[in-house]
Amino acid sequence: MLRVPSRRNAGTPHLVLLLSAVVLGLAVLAGCGRKETAARPEKPASQTEAAPLGEALRLWSQGDASGASDAFLKADFSQGTLFPKDSPLAMSEAELASLPSSERPRKVEEIMKQTDAIKKLAGHVAKLGRDAVARKDFETARGHFEKLRAFGESLEQANPPKITQLVAQAIKKLADQGLASLPR
Repeated sequence: MLRVPSRRNAGTPHLVLLLSAVVLGLAVLAGCGRKETAARPEKPASQTEAAPLGEALRLWSQGDASGASDAFLKADFSQGTLFPKDSPLAMSEAELASLPSSERPRKVEEIMKQTDAIKKLAGHVAKLGRDAVARKDFETARGHFEKLRAFGESLEQANPPKITQLVAQAIKKLADQGLASLPR
């Protein structure tokens, strides 16, 4: 005969397992109070070159606006592709159109989500540029706006889906407005 656990204790094994996982996770994150002695391995250069925006978007999605903007400003948008190969943003309009009709809406949704993150990140970088203008730190402001312009140009040249091309044009316009606000 099959024994049915009582409702009162039904969640106990799952709760114990969950609590154990949380404690283990916290211990790993905290490093058990020990200082790290070995150097952390660097990301392979090919990964960084292949997806200069990947790190910035990852940090942005984790809520780290400062880290994301730093990664964006350090990225070299003139080398390689902008996105990881598995990103829907790495697809061309033709590749998107060639997807089966059952798969296309999911990809479009992913593209919309990621382009929204790009717009927000670019807006944040532009705000940092405007803040630098307000402080009369024109060199920093120029760097921010020029980086936005370079990204917009690279994004546009990457032959992305149409919505991403429109985002690229908007980012270039945002950069141009920022650059126009600087003293000559």
